[in-house]
Parts: sequence; C-alpha cells; structure tokens
Amino acid sequence: MSDDRSTPESRADELFKILDEFRDDAAGANPGEGEAEAPAEAEGAPVPPAVEEEKSFTGSSDEILEIISGRKPPDEADDAFAKAPDEAAEEAAEEAAEETAEAPADNGGGAEELAEMPAALFGHLTDEGSEAPQGEETEQKDPHFTDSFTPVELPEEAEPEGRFGAEDPEEDGDGEEEARPKGGFGRALQRLSLIPKAVIYIVVVALISAYLSYYAISIGNDVFALVCEDAVVEIKIPENATDADVAEILKENGIIEYAWVYKLYMRYRGGGDEEGKYIPGTHRLNRNYNYSQIITALTVAHTKRDVVRIAIPEGFTVDQIIDLLVKNGLGTRENYVEAVNNYPYKHEFVQQLTEMGYPETRKYRLEGYLFPDTYEFYTSTSEVYVINAFLNNFNEKFWKDYNKIDGDGGSYRKMMEDEYGMSFDDIITLASMIQAEGKTAEDFEAISYVFHNRLKHSGTFPRLESDATIQYVLEKREQDAANIDISLDTPYNTYLYDGLPPGAICNPGIETIMSAMFPSAPLNAYGYEIDAYFFVANNAGKVYYATSAAGHANNKAQAARDNEAIEAGNYEG
Repeated sequence: MSDDRSTPESRADELFKILDEFRDDAAGANPGEGEAEAPAEAEGAPVPPAVEEEKSFTGSSDEILEIISGRKPPDEADDAFAKAPDEAAEEAAEEAAEETAEAPADNGGGAEELAEMPAALFGHLTDEGSEAPQGEETEQKDPHFTDSFTPVELPEEAEPEGRFGAEDPEEDGDGEEEARPKGGFGRALQRLSLIPKAVIYIVVVALISAYLSYYAISIGNDVFALVCEDAVVEIKIPENATDADVAEILKENGIIEYAWVYKLYMRYRGGGDEEGKYIPGTHRLNRNYNYSQIITALTVAHTKRDVVRIAIPEGFTVDQIIDLLVKNGLGTRENYVEAVNNYPYKHEFVQQLTEMGYPETRKYRLEGYLFPDTYEFYTSTSEVYVINAFLNNFNEKFWKDYNKIDGDGGSYRKMMEDEYGMSFDDIITLASMIQAEGKTAEDFEAISYVFHNRLKHSGTFPRLESDATIQYVLEKREQDAANIDISLDTPYNTYLYDGLPPGAICNPGIETIMSAMFPSAPLNAYGYEIDAYFFVANNAGKVYYATSAAGHANNKAQAARDNEAIEAGNYEG
C-alpha cells in the first residue's frame, strides 16, 4: 500500500481513478460502444503509473461507495485494500445480481452489463477484509477529517406523518396539543374555509352593531323623549335632593329609563350637585318630557303671570290701539311708537314697504297693518312682541292670499296693479278710508266705488274730499262732520291735497280691504245702480249717494235734518 493513502485526499483520488478504470473495463466488454465513444488504446501501450496504483486496491463496490460518502471509517477503509481478489469479485457479482432482480424489466440492459463485469477487475485484490454485517449501523466518519476525529452520532430522522408533517394531536402528547387551539369549537373554526369565516365575522359584527345601535337609540330616546307615553305623573322631591336621588325617583315613576344617564347628563351639564338645586315638594311631570324639560320643571320656580285679553276693533287707529294696550297693563306708549315706526320686522310686506318708500309726512309707518282681532298676551309681553303678533295676523289673513298665484298666473296683487295702478299700500290706505266712512258691508262697496270713480277721473275730481282723513289728525274726534274744518292744512286733508293721503288712517278689517279691491256701484231709491261721485252720511250712519254736485247738496241737507231728528230722538231712519 502506498504512503499516499495515509491522507483522506489521496485515498479519494485513488478511488475515483479506480471507478474510472471500472468504467473503462465495462466499455471493453462492449467493443461497439467503446468504439463509438473513444478510439481503442493500442495493444501493449504502457499503463500509467496511476493505474498501477489503482490495481493495488482490494475491496467491494459498497465499500468504495462507503468510503466516498464518508460512512466507512478510515481504518476500515484501509482494510478494504487487503481483501482477496476472488472475494471482491464474488461480492461484485452478487451485488449485480441483486440489482438486476430489483430493477424493472425496462432498465435498458444496465443490470446485464453489471452482471457481465469481468472478474479480472478484482484479480489483484487480497483475501483480507470482510463485508460489514447487513442491517448493522455503520459508524460515520467524514473521510475528509483525520483519523483522530471523533464522529458525532446524528439522531435518526423522524418520518413525517399527517398533513403538517407531525403526528395526530391524540398521539403526539401534550406538547403538540398546546400548539393547536383547545376545544372543539377552535378546531372546527380552524378547519373552516375563508368564506364561512368571513360570513361568521360579518354576522357577529352585524349583531354587535345592531345591539349597540339599539342601545344608543334607547338612550337617545330617554334623553330627548322622541317616542314616549303622553301621561302625567306626580312625584315628590325631598329637601336637599341630589342628582342621584332625583334620578332614582324619576326612574321609579317611569319618567326616565336610565338613572345613570341622567346623572351623567347632569354632571356634564354643569351647575354641580349642590343641595337645594331642586325645588322640594310635589311636581307634575309628563312622561314625554325630555331631560331639559324635566330639569326646568324641577329647578325653576314658576311665577304666575297674568293674561290679558285684548279685542282690537276694526277701524281703530294706532293711537287708539296703543291707548288700549297701555290701559290694560301692556307696555308703554313710547315703546309702542318706537316698535311701530322703527323696529326691523322680518315680514315681507314690511320690508317691501321700506324698499318702496313712503312720504315723510306719514304719521305711523305701520298704520293699517295692525290687524284688528282678539288677542291674548301676558302682562310681561314686550311691545315689539305685541306689534309682531298683529303683523303675523295680517300676514295670515290677507298677505298670503293677496300674493297667491292662481292657475292662470294671476293674483290679486297683479290685478290691482294692472287694473287700478295701485300698490298694496295704496289698497290698505283706501281700505282705511272706507272703514272710517262706512258702517255696513253694502256701504263699504259703494263708498269704494265713489273713491275709485274719483281716482279714475282725477282730472274732473282730483280730490277725494273725505272728512275721515281730517278727523285722523285731530286730537279729538268730531262727532258731527259739519263741525270739521275742511281748510285745515295737513297732508291728510283730502279737501286740499290731491289723491290718497300719505298713509292709512286706521286699521281696516278684511271685509273692508276686499271692498277696496272689488267696488260695487250704489243703488238709488228705485234699486238701480248709479254712477256716484259723491256721498254723505248722517250721524246714524245712513249714507246718501249722488252723481252730481247738486244732488250731493240735496243729500247733505237731508243728512242735516236726520241729525236733528237723532238729537230730538225721533229719527226713524
């Protein structure tokens, strides 16, 4: 044996050379294949020294492979070189036979070639050495290490079992059991696919959301009393009651549902939980009260306020209305004058009147718009609020219908502007004159006819000549029209100034306003309509109409006789 075999590197090189020689000999057994692969070596060619060294090796093919793979220790590998040639040949033949028996029939003749290997390959092997017993574990040494290396025995590799390369949880013991979810539900959930898991997740989230939503709605209903029973309940609040005390009382009587919500509400509402905040005694609360109403009812002392019922007659002036309100304990005159003339109310007609403008000689801006009706006010009501109530009524009773558009696109307002050329303020001013002059519905329409006739024929009758317009500016109203000074210089004197006065002279009712919009000719003693331009009334309110100045003079004489009879008490009307 050469000294080169003392190292793992030299032994590995010699083994690879022996394998190459083995393949060359196998090729020599099939001359046809050898010729195809490479030219045959010349007979008698000298054998390379390396080959001579290789022929000195004695051992089986399994031993060769064990040495190459490192499974046979170096000392046993050295013994393989001492094996007898015959024994090595027999072992090679046996191995070839076993491989031939185990190989499939369609291996392409590889097993036959192995069986026909010449025994000459192993002729130079010695009888020394023997094959390791079958089934015995061979000690593993790395052939690349020296003989002094102590191999470490590797643990036997476990065969993977089951789906995840491990044994079933039942057989694997406690260690494997801890790696999996415990309980049947956890194992069932783990086996579910993605879609069922998503469905379960959605259902759980929906249920939780529904519960939270219901709870939130229930709390909101408790705080704001959105849907609650309409029932009055009497409760008794003790002295020095706290928020917690009141919350329990309210819950026990069915006024609230959540006492803790009430306490939380009071905490963040502010004011503290001081004693004496709640008014002790018996309180009547409705179950449909919200938290704010409940707190107000229990903490605010109510003082009884007197209610005043005021009836505003049709035809009352602003001055008369103010006197009536002040007489009944509602406000002061100065504040009413300010509220009528200057307060910026939000009503459309008030804003349009301001935009349209009106004469500076107008006595009261809102004269004619304080709608006559019956009202109720607390004695503590402000002057602005009282005037605003009158304007609200005017808006509802007249203004909405006056501006309402019909199916043909028309309206009362458009008709008045197109047919008479009169604004809504002109209509109210004319209606106030009719209200002050007439007494009955028939007279309202007939007097309206006379005024419209004069306005229509302003060239002939430029002045309306109404006694009522002069009466408006007088400090004391004259009972007998014959005593009125028609020469009084005032813009409201329609005997001196053309057309309508600067503004309304009273606050007319709805009937009079409609008469101003729809006049009707008066009838004579025979029941025929007359185209009247004049009228005069006695003190009893009877009105005489005439088409000419002469007829008007006769009517004035008749009215004077009527007044004498009224004074005498023998007027038969």
